[in-house]
Amino acid sequence: MKTGNENGVGRLLVLGTHWELAGLVQKAKRRGLYVCVCDGYPDGLARKYADQAYTIDVRDIDGIAALCRREQIDHILTSFSDLMFECMVRIADAAKLPCYMTPAMLPAYRNKEIQKEICRRQGIHVPAFLRLRKDFPDSALSEAGIRFPALLKPVDSYGSRGMHLVRSGQEIREFFGDSASHSGDGSALLEEWSEGQEINVHGFVADGELTVLTVADRHTAYWKPDTIPLLHTITYPAAEAGKIRAHAQDLLTRFIQATGQKWGPIAMQCFWNG
Repeated sequence: MKTGNENGVGRLLVLGTHWELAGLVQKAKRRGLYVCVCDGYPDGLARKYADQAYTIDVRDIDGIAALCRREQIDHILTSFSDLMFECMVRIADAAKLPCYMTPAMLPAYRNKEIQKEICRRQGIHVPAFLRLRKDFPDSALSEAGIRFPALLKPVDSYGSRGMHLVRSGQEIREFFGDSASHSGDGSALLEEWSEGQEINVHGFVADGELTVLTVADRHTAYWKPDTIPLLHTITYPAAEAGKIRAHAQDLLTRFIQATGQKWGPIAMQCFWNG
């Protein structure tokens, strides 16, 4: 690890103080690192174990980059959130810290329309989809080949915000404002409903080579009719992990070949109909 500070001790910023990051902070300290933690939550458990803790909203890229320079931070890590991932990449770029991703690569991972277009070009199946703006014509749905039911959601949000199951153009218009409010440019993405066993895949890319680490089943249930089912359990390994692994390896390899990712973690959420 690079140690660019006068004491020769590696200095790590963990972006986030949630209890799930407390173990990471403790492990880093056992390895002799000086560890700072930072986010907007003053009572996060990880603060208890860090050498220094700061309360700065993770979206304050310049503020946290300045913190990195003051603390002579060498490296930055985070986990558990699309938003945290995006902010980590932007902070690393602003503070000139090493990172496996650059801001220029983010749209491929954070913008659902761009991501789906990449998949199509790489021969990876995605459901029919259409980016919509306010006052869209009904003819746009038929021209795109969209069949109902469909899923209406933000283009580039996180945390399952603004997602709605819709069965008609009228319902799209009913929920459009909520979905679009979570998108950066006020648009929304409509995609055909997918069926099958929902799957989580986690992998790691090293020197451009992908290795699938885990394949898990996502178990969901409807909390009331005509809604999106909610996740209640994830089981490892997936019941058909042996069959899924090779397909997941192929799909994710094609994806990183298109995006240029050479290092770091990658995850995929998909449906299995094998």
